[in-house]
Amino acid sequence: MATNNHFNAAHELKTPAMSIHGYLESILDNPDMPEDKRKHFLERCYAQSERMNKLLLDMSALTKLDEMDANHFRNSEEYQQIMDKEKQKVWNQNHQKKYKSKRK
Repeated sequence: MATNNHFNAAHELKTPAMSIHGYLESILDNPDMPEDKRKHFLERCYAQSERMNKLLLDMSALTKLDEMDANHFRNSEEYQQIMDKEKQKVWNQNHQKKYKSKRK
């Protein structure tokens, strides 16, 4: 289960990381880029960094839940249902297409 979660986390982080890299590379490779386009690219970088930050916070929360020292509770069906529900909620939140920058 942990291996699958690590694979999913790596996959989810790859998209915003590559987007940020691409936008910054375009800015660096085009010093004469119009200011409005440069601003747009920087806003997209900011939005993607916000997405990455949220993913990392969610991953941290899930890791803490997984590491709880509650073995008697972990073996219960109730615990599994709670964990499955929370993991699904985080996954759904991360797949919404709301990446508008809060900065204008």
